[in-house]
Amino acid sequence: MNIKHLAAIVAVALAIAGCSESTDPSSEPTMTMTARMTSTTAAPSAIRPDSPRTEGGRLIDSVRVDKVRILLSRIKLHRTNDDTSNGGKDVKIGPAVLTIDNDTVTTVFASAIPTGTYERMKLEKHKFSGSEAAQYAADPVFGPFAFPDRITLIVDGTVYAEGETRAFTLTDDRTENLWVGFDPALTVTESTSTTVDLEFSARLLFNVDGNILDPLDVSLRDVIRARLKNAFKLKKR
Repeated sequence: MNIKHLAAIVAVALAIAGCSESTDPSSEPTMTMTARMTSTTAAPSAIRPDSPRTEGGRLIDSVRVDKVRILLSRIKLHRTNDDTSNGGKDVKIGPAVLTIDNDTVTTVFASAIPTGTYERMKLEKHKFSGSEAAQYAADPVFGPFAFPDRITLIVDGTVYAEGETRAFTLTDDRTENLWVGFDPALTVTESTSTTVDLEFSARLLFNVDGNILDPLDVSLRDVIRARLKNAFKLKKR
């Protein structure tokens, strides 16, 4: 993955990239994707003395997410199976660090894209190679993903439990694809401008049937990481 050219221009993970499939951007419709949090806090849906409020061992009052960062090698917009326009090619955008703050709407990309009908988006989580990690260890944007460990995900927040407030940082080192679907499918026509929101919900990540997953409980880390795909939604504005 070549991200050297982004290091000088990405500030707090703002990435604006072109569409690799476009031959004449001025003649094509455009898409802007933003990222934001729809819920920053996960709290029990009901508190009953006879039932636990956590899927771990402690009684959790709430979990607040302040920032989510994902190292992406690229973002791909996938067409529906019956869409053969433009040779059926996918739009490829990236690489970048995707950052979602609890009080900020972030522009992920603004780009010309071909017309067509798109059913889902693939966020490809990337892990640095050893040489890349050494190169970007001191970089303010990419450094946290390179040193001391090579990771692909960082979630920062706060746990409120049993009268205590504790900060947490949840990380993941897996290279994988996060699929986020359009519901309904998104149709892009000529000379149109489309804005879509990539929404992240702390409630969908940490709330399980009214109980709260404790991010400080090491035994629950894999469960929380596996639920990450459930925390993202795509919405046309």
